[in-house]
Amino acid sequence: MPKISVIIPVYNTEKYLDKCLKTIINQTFKNIEIIIVNDGSTDNSQKIIDKYKEKDSRIKAYSIKNSGAGGARNYGLDRAKGDYIGFIDSDDWINLKMYEKLYNKAIETNADIVTCYMKYCIGPIKVMRYKDYKINDNNSSTNIVRFIPSPVNRLYKKHLFEKVKFPENIVQEDIALIPYLFAKANNVAQVNKFLYNYRFNLKSTMISNILRVNHKFYDSIEAIGYLKANFNKLSDKYPEELEALIIDQIFMKLNMLPYSFNLKKKEKKFLYNTLIQYLNIIQPNWQSNKYYKTELFKVLFFKFSKFLANRLYFDKKHITYQTKEEIESIIYNFLKQKEG
Repeated sequence: MPKISVIIPVYNTEKYLDKCLKTIINQTFKNIEIIIVNDGSTDNSQKIIDKYKEKDSRIKAYSIKNSGAGGARNYGLDRAKGDYIGFIDSDDWINLKMYEKLYNKAIETNADIVTCYMKYCIGPIKVMRYKDYKINDNNSSTNIVRFIPSPVNRLYKKHLFEKVKFPENIVQEDIALIPYLFAKANNVAQVNKFLYNYRFNLKSTMISNILRVNHKFYDSIEAIGYLKANFNKLSDKYPEELEALIIDQIFMKLNMLPYSFNLKKKEKKFLYNTLIQYLNIIQPNWQSNKYYKTELFKVLFFKFSKFLANRLYFDKKHITYQTKEEIESIIYNFLKQKEG
């Protein structure tokens, strides 16, 4: 039985897939199974997958109808046999010793999650940044809030995924699940080395959603619902941490608005104030949250964007308290209109 199951969702990444798969099959840690899930690609990705499947018997390749990265990861999880789970995005690549180092750290510390540092790579230039903060202790509540909710650059014990899955067909499926896994973990460890290379694609869905607001902008609100449902399984063990995550997601959306070229100023103002209204209803005491004051908003970008957006868009007269469901419907219908 393999010790690690590596799951790679693939969607139209023929340009980068060869480099990604080379770094996986050549890992110094050999006891892995490689689960590749072609998520409805329309380019030559499948030909590349077939080529590597012939080379390496550890590769298990599947093709499914497009259901987003969440659906592809779920498909892989249902078939994984390893004690630990790893995820890699198919346009990224990893250090050849990454899984050896992560696995050894997991065994040494009996950790449920082991993480490493990540490089952001923009074109040929490598920009080194901490994707995760440095662990100084094993304070679970702090880990939940500080770690960016990306599924990659980590190993997870398989049992963490019992009775939970990624939501499908939304672009923010990681937000809905990864913080919950950190909350569920008994021990989190870290390898303090840059072992994962994240390709920052200027044509990615994330960048597209910043520059052009459409109905996918709503996905973070849907992800919040999944996240709250997952945290309910912990019997309200981390209420302030969950609130901090919700604040963070709403403010991520607020901070995008000044840079969205397809919205007029009055539309940005409407959406900004409606999101604030939504936050005031679902988390009425959010401004008292300890993480809001100390952990979440230290980055200059967020502080500047919040200042800018407040100057441009905030309007107390706009706030007319409706129900959560009515506001969700208002936001969703507004975004659907902007899709075209």
